[in-house]
Amino acid sequence: MSLRGVSKLSEIKRDSVRGYLLGTLGEPERTEFEKQLLNDDALYDELLIHEDELTDEYISGGLAERERRSFENNFLSGPQGQEKLRFALGLQRYIGQANDAQRSRVAESQESASPIGRLAFFPKVVRRNPTAAYAVAAVLVFGFIAIAWIAFNNFNRRTAGTGETVVATLTPGSVRGEGQTDVVQIRPGVEFLQLQLLLPADEYKDYRAEIVGQNSSLHVATDLKAHTSQSGKFVAFKVPADVLRQDDYHVKLAGRVSDGEYEDVAGYFLRILK
Repeated sequence: MSLRGVSKLSEIKRDSVRGYLLGTLGEPERTEFEKQLLNDDALYDELLIHEDELTDEYISGGLAERERRSFENNFLSGPQGQEKLRFALGLQRYIGQANDAQRSRVAESQESASPIGRLAFFPKVVRRNPTAAYAVAAVLVFGFIAIAWIAFNNFNRRTAGTGETVVATLTPGSVRGEGQTDVVQIRPGVEFLQLQLLLPADEYKDYRAEIVGQNSSLHVATDLKAHTSQSGKFVAFKVPADVLRQDDYHVKLAGRVSDGEYEDVAGYFLRILK
């Protein structure tokens, strides 16, 4: 039985979710999708489900070569994708180790049934039947795995204190109105905002981003590396949500030059709603 649940979205929306994660949506469709994501809880839940399913397909080799490359360049290039990949790989290793241990115990029971007799917490009828005992043990093992998997996914749900991260992609503009002011809604329970700044060009080894509000610096991120997505090159960093009030902000991006100093690269404009 799947732990994912049953989606109630239309096939069209499910295709949009998959295309968003694989980076195959065009820029207008991607922008519209991200706007819908802010106000549609069902769409957000579907996004989390597809993140898990695509990660599983990636690990098991179920993705076509083009989808595999798109998934690596888009979702897995960010910290959230890397975190999910590490957890899924760890879970796969745990399941493999549990299966190996179970097979070893079955082999030992065939040589001697006495270890089963010492499992006093099993009902008598189970202790008399080694196969039944190991079946019960297997159910317990996989039950614990299921609980761990559900608990991990709950960290990504929009509930208070869960450490949820909202992702926003910003487009560059040197002055307000030249590009666009990207609007991000931070709901109760969100602890981090991850900003992805699209680069006009990737000409530097690393970057520094500064968030400025009302002429004061609120947050600085350094040693940022460029990543590649369907939309182009970008840098990404996280900001604690409690640093940002409902207001307009200017995000300044600078690139490190050879002498260790920084020079301006681009500016971005962000409006936070709470």
